[in-house]
Amino acid sequence: MLFHGEGHTIDNLVVWLPQSKLLYGGCLIKSEKSKSLGYVAEASFDLWEGTIDTLN
Repeated sequence: MLFHGEGHTIDNLVVWLPQSKLLYGGCLIKSEKSKSLGYVAEASFDLWEGTIDTLN
């Protein structure tokens, strides 16, 4: 298990399925079409983008 950083919450859960080459990002990943970010009281806006970058 690896901790990639904070984003939508301080303890994001992401799952990589290597056989399918599928990354499930949960609430860390938002659609450009989303009208809101949802519940963000525990979000780390300053770290969110960097956390996503670590998944590349």
